[in-house]
Amino acid sequence: MKTYRLTEIPKDGLQENLVISIDWVKEIFDNLFRTGEIIENTVAGQLNLRKTNDVVDLAGVIRFDRKTLCGRCGAPLALKYRIPFQATFAPMPSVKDHHTGETIDEEIEIPTDDTGFCFYTNDIIEVSPIINDEIALQMPIDDYCVNNENCKIPDQVQVEEHKEIDPRWGALKNLKINPK
Repeated sequence: MKTYRLTEIPKDGLQENLVISIDWVKEIFDNLFRTGEIIENTVAGQLNLRKTNDVVDLAGVIRFDRKTLCGRCGAPLALKYRIPFQATFAPMPSVKDHHTGETIDEEIEIPTDDTGFCFYTNDIIEVSPIINDEIALQMPIDDYCVNNENCKIPDQVQVEEHKEIDPRWGALKNLKINPK
């Protein structure tokens, strides 16, 4: 993903179509989900950067299509996603030691209402972590059939027929519990 230098952002802002690597998006999904895959040639995005002095506002959207399975009935799904993102960037503040005058690397705590606030160093703004976080936060844990009356949880009998028991749980199969 591209980085932006503060000096590259014109006064009237910058609008750009994102060139997004399918491998980058696949890597995000491999870390988040058990099933599904991104459909090739469907990943696209736009971003807008606006600069006011040394503060930069970022807003944009990423779009992609994904094949997955219904979390309820297991039917195949092809879904379209549109994930907006935004953040405000400011220069990383520096803390100086009162005695030596040297800059101290110190973590800064951001209040929860400022979670869209980010810092940059060396006049370089990195947008990848923002997009990565927004995808992770906005994607549903499971996808389900929409407006389909046939989407039902399979019978328990069907589930047990197809269910393989994890060998790590095998010892529990012989466990007997005596209620008092």
